[in-house]
Amino acid sequence: MDTPKIRDGLSYDDVLIQPQRSSVTSRSEVDLSVELAPDLELSLPITGAAMDTVTETDLAIALAEEGGLGVVHRFLPPAEQADMVGRVSDKGLQAAGSVGIADGFHARAQALTDADAAAIVADVAHGHMDRCLDVVSDLAGSFDRPLVAGNVATGQGAVDLARAGADCVKVGVGPGSHCTTRRVAGAGVPQLTAVLDAVEALADDDADASVIADGGIQSSGGIAKALVAGADAVMLGGLLSGTAEAPGVVVDRDEGKYKISRGMASQEANEERTDRDLEIGASEGVAGLTPYRGELSDVVGELAAGVRSGFSYCGGRTISEARDGAVFVKVSPGAKEREGAHGGVLVRGNWLSVVQSAWLDPSWFASHSIVLFQETFCVPWRLCCEPSDSVSVSVGKFLFQFGP
Repeated sequence: MDTPKIRDGLSYDDVLIQPQRSSVTSRSEVDLSVELAPDLELSLPITGAAMDTVTETDLAIALAEEGGLGVVHRFLPPAEQADMVGRVSDKGLQAAGSVGIADGFHARAQALTDADAAAIVADVAHGHMDRCLDVVSDLAGSFDRPLVAGNVATGQGAVDLARAGADCVKVGVGPGSHCTTRRVAGAGVPQLTAVLDAVEALADDDADASVIADGGIQSSGGIAKALVAGADAVMLGGLLSGTAEAPGVVVDRDEGKYKISRGMASQEANEERTDRDLEIGASEGVAGLTPYRGELSDVVGELAAGVRSGFSYCGGRTISEARDGAVFVKVSPGAKEREGAHGGVLVRGNWLSVVQSAWLDPSWFASHSIVLFQETFCVPWRLCCEPSDSVSVSVGKFLFQFGP
């Protein structure tokens, strides 16, 4: 019996973009516009995830006003979904709608087309299934709308979707903040490697399809890395779920306001689905709380500014220029410790990555008194006390205590 091949895989946090000689003197010089498909142009390469606690009418409108594209989720009756998309279209703005691969996908796609959706998004957890390829081929031949399809995590998966008729391929299996596929199913590809593989394979196949990097983005730096790696846009879920326009319920707690958010493969989401009944043997998502972030325009504006700053280090005034001659540097564990504020200073930043480091190597905290607080976290991650010199964090059934 042949043994499985083993290859290396990289996530966004495993690399940095190597600075280049640059003539860009201001972030305002950087143009982030992109064409995802004929008749589908964005001035901001950010799309909103098709999750019921992320993208419905209000967020789709707010994101479109910033130049991005919201994808209204499919976990509700087709008429209700089409109405949400139509309310965005009636304002002269762009919104897309997602469809699955179960019976009824064609009628849902027709309703979205009638509502003037900017794109149809064939959206399933594993887009490299024969059934998904058949659905993509059907949609491509039936509707005169840009077609986005996914998700895949390999170059061949991207090529097969493009050959089936997808104008844009969505890449990402398991990297999302609310997704547990990699832990539950043991399947996936680290996201940076998945994007690089997809982009390279599509180019080698002369496929005229763009790429959306879906999942794994925790900051503007991650967006910059995804775009430099060849993605034409990113899809955000967790980073948008705490905004005022997201449909999640606001929860008041002693430490502040939060919004309820959840992955669409979670048991909680399945229990409230109205599009169809589905028995889940093992859920591949979680529900949790995301700190309230305020208006989407502020959140997205800050992300865009960070991406423009990253491109200025590459010497690029456009996405394509930023990629030209770009080099990624693989960072060591020691180098990772020195990313962001460090040296014993209490800051607000990305505490989730620190806790994940603890999951892999609890001894990390032996020499660190830094406490970094993430803007987004989800169950089973929970902050157990107020910021102080000594902090306890529970991770599932484990409790980490660290400090001086």
